[in-house]
This record gives sequence, C-alpha cells and structure tokens, in this order.
Amino acid sequence: MTSLAPSFRVLWVGVLAVVLAGALGALQTARAQTVTVSEVQQRIVIDDSDATVPTSAEDLDFTVVLRFTVSTEIEKADISAVSAEFGSQSVRITRNVGHSTGSAIPEDQQERDTCKLAPEEELVWDCIIASRSADLFGVQQGEYTISVRGDTTYSLTIANANGGEPITGTLAATTATFRIADIVEVASVTLELAEDEPASRAAGSEGIDLVLKILNANNAAADPSAISSILVSGPPLMLDSKAGGSNCSTSICQWTSRSARDLGGRGAESIKITAKSSIPASAVVIVRVVNATGTSFDAESPRLTFSGPASRLTLGTPSGTLLNEQIAGDRDEIRIEVGAVDSSGNATELSGSLSLTVRNPDGRTVSAAAISREQLARDGSGRVFIKLATQAGSNNPLATGEYTLRVSQGGASGERKFRVAGKANAVSVTAGEPVWESGAARITMTADVTDAEGQAVADGTPVVFTVTSAGAVGSGGAQLVLAGSATVETVSGRASATYLVVLPGRALVTATADSIGGVEVVNVTDLVSDDGEIEAEVGLSGLDSLQLNSYAKWVLAATTRISELYEGLRARGISAIFKWDRASNRFMQYAEHSGERLPGAVDFSIERDDMLWLGGGG
Repeated sequence: MTSLAPSFRVLWVGVLAVVLAGALGALQTARAQTVTVSEVQQRIVIDDSDATVPTSAEDLDFTVVLRFTVSTEIEKADISAVSAEFGSQSVRITRNVGHSTGSAIPEDQQERDTCKLAPEEELVWDCIIASRSADLFGVQQGEYTISVRGDTTYSLTIANANGGEPITGTLAATTATFRIADIVEVASVTLELAEDEPASRAAGSEGIDLVLKILNANNAAADPSAISSILVSGPPLMLDSKAGGSNCSTSICQWTSRSARDLGGRGAESIKITAKSSIPASAVVIVRVVNATGTSFDAESPRLTFSGPASRLTLGTPSGTLLNEQIAGDRDEIRIEVGAVDSSGNATELSGSLSLTVRNPDGRTVSAAAISREQLARDGSGRVFIKLATQAGSNNPLATGEYTLRVSQGGASGERKFRVAGKANAVSVTAGEPVWESGAARITMTADVTDAEGQAVADGTPVVFTVTSAGAVGSGGAQLVLAGSATVETVSGRASATYLVVLPGRALVTATADSIGGVEVVNVTDLVSDDGEIEAEVGLSGLDSLQLNSYAKWVLAATTRISELYEGLRARGISAIFKWDRASNRFMQYAEHSGERLPGAVDFSIERDDMLWLGGGG
C-alpha cells in the first residue's frame, strides 16, 4: 500500500465547482480589502498515477479534499490562517457494471484539518475532508467508481481577512474512477533533458538537469518495488542526484532493489540527475534499469556539452561570389557564418566583438573603403554572420581573384577564402538534347558567363534569354516557347532556360549578361528523319495513339477538312488543332466552343504529310 501524505499528488480527480462570488458577497479585511472566494471544488485524490491498482494491492488509499480560491485582490501576507469544518459524508465504491460490489466506508474515519496553501498556487488552499483506505482483498479486476455522497456542509474561516466570520456552503456528490488490473510495472525507460534545460553549458558552471522516467505499461510511473536496479553512467561527466536512495560517485549513480524503494510512492516518475564538468567535455549519459524479473531497459540522453573558451574560430562557406565593383543589386554583398570551438573541439559560445581583416590575392590588406565588413546581430537561431560588401566603383574596381577573410577574438582565430569576380566579359550558350515528355519536346539552353579573367561571374548575375526564328526544316524556322522566366540569375557562373519545341527547325537563342551577349543556333532536326518523315518516337502512323499537347503527322492518303477531323478528336480531349501554313508563314487554327467556331478559327484542308499540333486541356 502506498501513502498519499508526503507529496499530496493529484493523480485522478472528480470535481464539483461552485462559484461563490455572488452568493458569499464581499468580506472586509482590517485594511478594508475585499476578499472573494471565487471557486470551491470537492475532489477525490487517488494515490496512483494511472488510476490503476495492481490486483496484488491490499488497500486503496485516497482522500477527499476541499479546494478554494481567494481573489487576488487580497495579499497572501494578510491571511494568517485558514481553517475548515465539515459535515458528515458517506463513501461507496461501486464496480462499473451496473451494480454495487462495495459497501459504505464508516464515517468515523473523517478528519478535520487546517487548510494548507496548494503547492505552486497563489491564494489557493486545500483542506482535507477525510483520509480513507479501502480494503481490496479478494476484489475482482475491473473499473470502479468512488462516490462521496450526501450534502456535505463546510465552514471556512480566513483569519485576519474577514474578521473571523465563517464562510459556509454545501457540496453535492463527487466521484472518481480507478481500475484494478494486472499491469507490467516496468515497460519503458527515458532519459531526457529537464524542461527548458539546454544541452550545452559552459564548463565549470551550473550543471545540466536530466529527468529519468521509468514507466509501466500504462505509460505511467512504475512502482519502485518492481525495480531491481538502476545504473546511470556518463564519463567523463560528473553525475549527482538528490532522489531517494541514490548513491552517486564521480560519473556513476546507482540504485539497488532496496534503495529504489526509497524513491517513495511513484517516485520513479521523475528522477532528476544532474551532470556537470569543470573542464571542456562532451558525452552521452546512459541508463540501464533492471526490473524484478531480470529484464533490462536501456536509454540515453541527448549529447551534453560543457564548453571551454574559444580556441579556434570556424568560418562557413561564403554565400556567393563578390562583384568587383559596387552596383544596385545583390552581387556586391556576401555573408559568411562564424562559429567557435574550444580546445576539445566542442562548439562554444561566441560573444563580443570580432576583429576582421581582408587580404587581396597578393596578400595585401584591403581597406574597409574597398570592401566593408560588418558583424551582424545574431539571427533567430543564435548564429553570427559577417557581411562583406563591395565599395569600389567602376572607375577603380577591385582586382579579381581569391581573397582571404581573417576573423579573430582573443587568442582564437579562423580564415576563409572567397572570390571577387568581374562583370561579364564572355557568354557561351549551349543547347541540350531534346527531352520528350508526353509527346512534346523540351530543350534546355545553358549560358556560361565568365569575366575578363575567364572566371565565373558573381552569383546572382542576371542573364536574359531571347529566341529568334532562323529558317526551318522546309521553311519558317523552329517555334520555341519559353517555359518559365526569360531572366535567370547565375549560380557558379551558369544560368539555364527551358523551351517547349512547338515546331522543329532552326532558331537563334541569345543569352545576355551585363550587356554582353552569346548566341547559339538551335537546329532541332532530330525530330525529322533524313527522308523528311517524322520519326516514330515523334509522329504517329494513324490516329490510334493521339495524345494531347503533342505533334501529329497526317499520314492518311485522303485529303480532308480539319473540321471533320476535329469532330472525331474532341471526344478525346482535343480542344484545338494547329497547322503551320508555309505559304502565309503562320499557324492556322481550328477550335470550337459549345459547338461554335471560335473567332479567328478557320476550316482548312489537311493533306498527306501535313504537320499538326494537337492542343488539349485548355
């Protein structure tokens, strides 16, 4: 049998709340302050964290408690004592199958108690109405309800706050539920950081608190009597615990089956373990719990770090390449993250101002008038960045090449290389192979942009793609439609744009950066074989495999009107048919809506080998 008295833990509650502000009225203190009892609750407190009692238990301990709250208009110091008197009650335990299996508990077990402030609550008092113990010998497994019956009267006295005048009231019935069942008392073990506790602190400072939880199959605290041993180890960290029965020495804390009982009640719910280190160190704390039957359960904490002073600074990868002259854009600014590690390689706190130096490719120091440097405030994740920005103008640009940023603080320092590039001096454009998707061809154009030194230009350099028809297979030139934006920024000197090939042939694709252009002739001849026929992967040998948004070759011998072909195709989702008319050097279109020809649509003839574009889904 466990005892409630030491911790007064509320583990399952049946509540009846009575708001008394209006009924009780305002009470005047000696200092003319108003005291209002805002809420009264009668509760049943069961000493089992999961409201489950093992079948082996002989007794069930519980208490009936009166809790009331005083208005915050009164200072706690103005209340010298609170006491309560209660009327009679009867208690019955009933199995939840529709009939009673228990009997009334004798009323002579009632107690009177001076009310005590509730733990961690402001102006909230708990008054014990009765402490009771129910005999569970021979009781079957199942769910039960405890009922406190009868109209219980109470009388509260708040000394020095209401002149001794009692506050009276009546409480109706209150219930609480518990179960009697077989449970696995040790089912899982966790070792986590205490609430709001960091995983890293400075060496020699206060420790890091961990919470060890040993849980039963109901995910509630295990009964310590079911624990054979607990061993917690975390070298090189020093461990300590104030929990009952603990025996800690250097980097080990342990409990035996006998000392685990000193945890008390359901104390295995939250065993606090504190890890410390006076020198820089990092480790994981490991725990092994063995239950009464010899089964072991292991868990480990997050990695704990106790850092020393910074021994070395670490600089991250630059966010890009710096332009050699100041512009109205992002190319003349980059960022580099700065961190620190101690002598053991542990990440450590970086605080205070940093000393920043920049050297050019010749090793000479660069003034802040040429490249400014700024230590930025910590971001939302606590990271520190250095911002470098070009200050030189077009009349006196920076030399291009590899520069060095050196950051130091005290005896710790670190370096990182970054590049300064010039404006675009050459643009090379290349065309990729056509890629077929659902009957349509896509082709990717790539521009490689370099400066006068032949190095990639600064990241973020805008490249504008344009396309011009330049003759075709037969005539007319390729028809390319841009998929996406025509302006693309470089990354490592490269930018790409993708085009949809509407009709095969030749086209000129131009990429321009910083007024420097590069041209590539796109000759989409892979769509057509040497004898002028559409390749099998591109065209169709009939109408059986027609797909939306794709090319089709009219291969039937007979000439037909497009309206007749459209009539048979629209059920397949075709919404428009296009034909390139060589004579007029333009597309001819046929499309209907609700049976009516759309404006601009014409009914034209199609003959053998005519190339069609079948549009759908619009």
